[in-house]
Amino acid sequence: MDWLSATLAATLAAPLFLMAVVLFRQSGRARTLPAAFALISLSMLSTLGALGFAGLTIIEWLR
Repeated sequence: MDWLSATLAATLAAPLFLMAVVLFRQSGRARTLPAAFALISLSMLSTLGALGFAGLTIIEWLR
């Protein structure tokens, strides 16, 4: 179950990051910049969650 959760979190992080990159490229307007920062922070949290799940799985496997 831990590997499934880590894979799901990593899969969700990639589209968020791509959306943030698109918003940064179109950040001529002041409204899109906060949205880009929000998406980047969400993708970073998803990535950290995936790494955390993977780390916990490895620690349990090593025991």
